[in-house]
Amino acid sequence: MSKNNSLKREARKFRDCDFKPSNVIDYERQKYRLQPLNESQRQYISALSHDDFVVGAGAAGVGKTYIASRIAGQLYRDSKNIKRIIMTRPNVEVGQKMGHLPGEIEDKYAPYIVPFEKGLKDELGNKYYSDLHKGITAKPLAYMRGETFDDAVMLLDEAQNTTVTEMKMFLTRVGTNSRIFISGDEGQSDIKGTNGLQWLLHQVRSQGLNFEVVQFTKDDCVRSELCLTLLTMIEGENKVPVH
Repeated sequence: MSKNNSLKREARKFRDCDFKPSNVIDYERQKYRLQPLNESQRQYISALSHDDFVVGAGAAGVGKTYIASRIAGQLYRDSKNIKRIIMTRPNVEVGQKMGHLPGEIEDKYAPYIVPFEKGLKDELGNKYYSDLHKGITAKPLAYMRGETFDDAVMLLDEAQNTTVTEMKMFLTRVGTNSRIFISGDEGQSDIKGTNGLQWLLHQVRSQGLNFEVVQFTKDDCVRSELCLTLLTMIEGENKVPVH
């Protein structure tokens, strides 16, 4: 039996264990190692790994949220300065409203943090579940005012659905030794008027601020060929005639 097959079998045996042999941990990290699929992703991974404030903006399906979650998981696991991950996104729904959700605040907000889960679970494994609601926390924007987040990675997704006021409030929650990773698509906003992401990008560019902004296009889409075709259709859409 090859060494790789032997490690694969051992990794399966320890899959659901909190404590794993070092060779199994090394195997799993190598197996799920984050690899860029295009130049934009390479720039994004580099920025997230080295900078305190990063915005990933642009088309759907390019990996903005997944990659930011993976890097946040790496920092949480490996950096002595990062002790928390704060996940948030505006609770703006597309189209018809779902109404009130049952349960406690964590249960009500759970559907909104699903986009973060894949990246965090791939990076942290069982540590994601053991640390959820402890070091890894979901915070609705509406409950953030007055908070200060020290030693944290602050993840904001769907930033195009924040208001300018919400964006300003989120940005000013950052404390000592913390980082901010923001993702969103200016073209998919569900709110009227200037949104928080548009405001932020304008301030960064017009003031010449030294913040990392990685701009994705539809050509960076990695979700699927069909998704790319549909993005192309949406980008070139013709207005429906009014009769």
